[in-house]
Amino acid sequence: MVSILDLGDDILTDGIAPFLSYQDIFNFSITCQDIYNLYFESPYSSIIYKILYGKIFSNNDNENHHIKLLQDFNWERYFKLRIRHDQKVYTWGSNDGGRLGYLLKSIPQDHQSIPPGNFHFLRAFGVHTPTNVVNFNDRIIIDIIANGFCFIVLTNNGQLYHTGSSISAFGASTPGPHDGYDFYEPPSTMYITRDQNDLGPRRTLLTHLPNGTNRYDRDIDPETEVDVPQGRRRLPSRSLRLPPEQLPPIEGIDDIRPEVKESEFITKLHLPPLKESKYKRKIISINCGRRQILALDNQNNLYTWDTGTKTNTGIRLKFPGLDITEDKHIIEKIFAGWNISGCYIATIGLIIWYSRVPFTKRQFEQEDFTSNANYFIVPNSKHNIVDFALGEDVVLVIKKSDPKKLYSVKFNAQEMSNNAHQNVPNYIPSEESLDGFNQWLKQYNYDNGIQSTFSKLNCCFRNFVVFTNYDSILLGNKDDEDSKVKIIDELQHQNIKSIEIGDFHYLALTTDGNILSWGNESKNCGSLGLGSKEILLEQRPETNNEIIDHARDGFTAPKPLLVKNPPFPGKWVSIAASGWHSGGIYVPIEDLNT
Repeated sequence: MVSILDLGDDILTDGIAPFLSYQDIFNFSITCQDIYNLYFESPYSSIIYKILYGKIFSNNDNENHHIKLLQDFNWERYFKLRIRHDQKVYTWGSNDGGRLGYLLKSIPQDHQSIPPGNFHFLRAFGVHTPTNVVNFNDRIIIDIIANGFCFIVLTNNGQLYHTGSSISAFGASTPGPHDGYDFYEPPSTMYITRDQNDLGPRRTLLTHLPNGTNRYDRDIDPETEVDVPQGRRRLPSRSLRLPPEQLPPIEGIDDIRPEVKESEFITKLHLPPLKESKYKRKIISINCGRRQILALDNQNNLYTWDTGTKTNTGIRLKFPGLDITEDKHIIEKIFAGWNISGCYIATIGLIIWYSRVPFTKRQFEQEDFTSNANYFIVPNSKHNIVDFALGEDVVLVIKKSDPKKLYSVKFNAQEMSNNAHQNVPNYIPSEESLDGFNQWLKQYNYDNGIQSTFSKLNCCFRNFVVFTNYDSILLGNKDDEDSKVKIIDELQHQNIKSIEIGDFHYLALTTDGNILSWGNESKNCGSLGLGSKEILLEQRPETNNEIIDHARDGFTAPKPLLVKNPPFPGKWVSIAASGWHSGGIYVPIEDLNT
């Protein structure tokens, strides 16, 4: 009799697990002792833990980009670290609009930056040392992302929160509606039918976006968003001859704790009603541009909060001519650029949108919380993207067909938005080869006798970073006509896991759980997280010849320096940066060798 075990270990792990949800990976593992042992007690367990990590924490992160990560990284240890319930969110930098998530008077005074001029009677306006946002303490944080005005935090039960008084500035901007705003009905006169997909009380679905006082409905009720299909069976009783504490910790990821407490500078974002949903939706991936938030749920739906959004309820995006929710289409990555957004679906290609149609009163009355995006598909991108990133009017692409070359697609988003608004046919931008980067890689491979490829990208505004699979880090600027490569020696072959980019500063997360920062700290706002300039120079005398002091205008750290850790042992597991602010997720660990 043929058994599923006859498929072979490689197929049972790398051939099946990538196509299952993380819950179903666990369910599949407990169908019999042999599969359980294969998944969690064999050399193949590293593959399973890597897949589990990717399913839960890295929808936007290409974890295959680094040969050393593939070969030597302990995915089991990292996964178990990442699902601990004692995680803490820290932020630092400019606190304009309360974007750090707390009042400065509520944090230690020695964390605060004094305004330019250093007059003692002036209030601090920033934070130069990582400072805890207590509202998010002791729960699993899936991700933290920064846009130009706030942080966005995603919890393990799919709930989304933003810090600060607003997610954007006033005024229309791409990729939001070309002109005007979405229709808005005051909560007191609004009516929305409750159904199984209502993700909150009726009165909270269209609450005006906060701006200072009266920021949200004070009577928001608790809600639960659990990613459990209706047909999913309950986990069977354990008969695997293992005590509970030795079973894999995957069940803990769905632990539902009390909701994050909202405050003057912590506000919950909501998904709109979705009648055709078969089971509860859960946000699984987020990304931010300068003035927009992008979210992906577990049913392949995309939601946006942008300059057209006037409430804390998102708008579901549609793409005329495409049904991205079909089973054959899976959104592998989302990215919100400076003024454009995009997503990659292998069966369709790389979809880039530059504006959308405003949400209307008629749609509100019909409970149709959707908006059609104005978009194009990057040519030759179907089944052909290793990674992509978006900036200001630019798409950066690494192709599977030629991973030793970096390409850019440049266009004017505002011009294309104007054309769409006037029903003028738009052109499809063509790609350009970034010869400076491509020549660098060719020479590097020749000098070292290897076949290194480009493997990972990130971009903010006009600056971008490129990873190679041999742990090289390259920096560039999209306006550089010669596409010159900038190399920082201290970043090369240092096991850098990710890099985030602000207006003038950079953060790098190492696989060892440290944060490096460099760049310009404008107006001594604290964005580098290195402590005050005076104490930095006093306590780290080796930096005296490296720090460039701009007096009241701040200072520049041209080389990466270690960000100050919280006052107890632990490791950073995620970072965020944008504008003049930075943040991260920190996990306390008694034994740093674990």
